[in-house]
Amino acid sequence: MSTASKHTILIVEDQPPMRGAIADVLRSAGYDVVEVWNGQQAMSTLDEHRQPGSTLCLVLLDLMMPGVDGFQVLHHLAGLGSYVPVVAMSAYPDGLIDARAAGACATLRKPFDVDELIAAIQKNCAHQLV
Repeated sequence: MSTASKHTILIVEDQPPMRGAIADVLRSAGYDVVEVWNGQQAMSTLDEHRQPGSTLCLVLLDLMMPGVDGFQVLHHLAGLGSYVPVVAMSAYPDGLIDARAAGACATLRKPFDVDELIAAIQKNCAHQLV
């Protein structure tokens, strides 16, 4: 029996078609999904999921968003003690390098395929359920 259904992934993506496609893939793979479309919502959601018993295991973070961008979200998360791994997503290779330096544990260059997405999640969803 897979424990994937007990794991929650936060998707932070400002493009609805991309966010929806990722969410569909993850739900089909058995994950619970929380979708937000900007950095401010991401930071609020990260604050909420710091509570004991949270099943948040990973953040899929778009770097290029209007307003609060992915780098500001990474900085906010670092201020919270970086309690959840982040996989940064971008079409720009330089941005992905900068995201690693800012605390992302992995990166996905857009466009990516489903196999790359699932592999990144399986490798980095380190939340241990008791």
